[in-house]
Amino acid sequence: MGDISLYLSEIIWKSHESCFIDSFLAVILIQAIDIGLLSKEELHFSNDDLVWKKIISSDDILIKKYQNLLKNRNVLYMLGDINTHDFLIKTKFYGKNPTIKQKDGSLKLLSEVNEEFKRNFLKVKKRNDDGWPVIILGKLRTRDEYFKTLFY
Repeated sequence: MGDISLYLSEIIWKSHESCFIDSFLAVILIQAIDIGLLSKEELHFSNDDLVWKKIISSDDILIKKYQNLLKNRNVLYMLGDINTHDFLIKTKFYGKNPTIKQKDGSLKLLSEVNEEFKRNFLKVKKRNDDGWPVIILGKLRTRDEYFKTLFY
């Protein structure tokens, strides 16, 4: 359980890529509701496939723009380093340090009994705490203030 939560925290739930995806999708969904393409009930109670089909069938300029950003997100930015970046993406840490019952009946955190897990846990937590340094590429560079507002 511990290793899975670290993997999901770093790679799936709160990676730099998922922050872009989540932000772009939020704009799309808000716009879809605002223009009446989707109702809040459809968003909450229907399935992803139905919602996505409605979104991709839309001719709305803002929705199309953000669909394009979603599709091309891999060329919008690159990871920088702490000294070279436009902004840092910081997220909540979701890693778990499970409690393990010992032979004597006592309870200890996995990081107290497994050095490899402890190193990995601290590494992933530090990465999360430090943030993902992001450099905006190409045409979007002129809009980096906009992106800063998305992620702060």
